[in-house]
Amino acid sequence: MKDILPLLPLSEWEQTRNTLQSYAQVLGAIQLKYAAPQRHWAHAALRPTARGFATDLIQFDHSVFDIYIDCFTGELYLTANKGSRWTLPLRDATQLGLYKRLQSILSSIGVRLDVDESQFNNERPAGYDEEYLQMYLHAMTRIAATMRRFKGTLRERTSPVQLFPHHFDLAMLWFSGNTVPGTDPQDEDNADEQMNFGFSTGDGAIPEPYIYITAYPKPEGFDSISLPADAYLHTEGFTAAILPYQALASTDEPEDKLLDFFQTVQSAGKALMFK
Repeated sequence: MKDILPLLPLSEWEQTRNTLQSYAQVLGAIQLKYAAPQRHWAHAALRPTARGFATDLIQFDHSVFDIYIDCFTGELYLTANKGSRWTLPLRDATQLGLYKRLQSILSSIGVRLDVDESQFNNERPAGYDEEYLQMYLHAMTRIAATMRRFKGTLRERTSPVQLFPHHFDLAMLWFSGNTVPGTDPQDEDNADEQMNFGFSTGDGAIPEPYIYITAYPKPEGFDSISLPADAYLHTEGFTAAILPYQALASTDEPEDKLLDFFQTVQSAGKALMFK
């Protein structure tokens, strides 16, 4: 029996998505400040797991800890290298309240969190539908696994497959190895020619979940590359090859369809970059 992807119409779970994103932003803010810096802001991103997402290992003096959100239980887990483990229920927790609780727990093992609290709101979350959380997790982990499968076919440098809390998109970068003309080679944000492969749950530009591929800087001819079935070029606000998530959820072979989309556009983009 085929294991098809669940439908995820954003209108039906947007409040739940926003709630989950707000919790991810707390983890991201802590990791951004205290984790060791990584290239291309990888230290600001979270790691997808089979049950949710987690920070990387974060070191503070002699303490090392990580934080994990479980979408099945609706709980947050904090573990430390000194053998301690804490569990926090997420339902009805505000961003600020969650941060304060983490701050209190970590202070007990000598970790003094001092993140700018103005970025966290103190409003009760508008929605928390556990069924949709688990549906999202099912989709996210399947897409992440396919991204890793795609990543394994590439010879050039790539980033980890990671979840960025700010836009709440799952993403992976591929680097051509070329530097962008006219940029400082030491400017890691702007100097590397690259393509970005990602999964968004929907936003102001495209209000339903979608898979995207962008190229930086956009090579000449990128707007005219041949795209697989169901994919299209989006040009309003940003330029990207788009595959609607609905197209994946409507096929018996979503991994193969997604892998074909990634490989087709990456191959065409790479050819344009190496002209």
